[in-house]
Amino acid sequence: MQTTFAIIGVITLLVGSIGIATQWRIVRFISYSAITNLGFLLLTVTTTDETVYMYYIAIYALTNIN
Repeated sequence: MQTTFAIIGVITLLVGSIGIATQWRIVRFISYSAITNLGFLLLTVTTTDETVYMYYIAIYALTNIN
């Protein structure tokens, strides 16, 4: 299960990074950014240490405070 999440995480990172490099429209830029963030989230889920996951969620929540 963790291997599957890791593979999907790397694929979403690649798709998001390649897609974001070619966009000039802000809505698509934000969409590809969300895809890339999902890849990072999937990679943190694959770790066996839950503090890594909680650290990522805390930092992500702090950066999204308006």
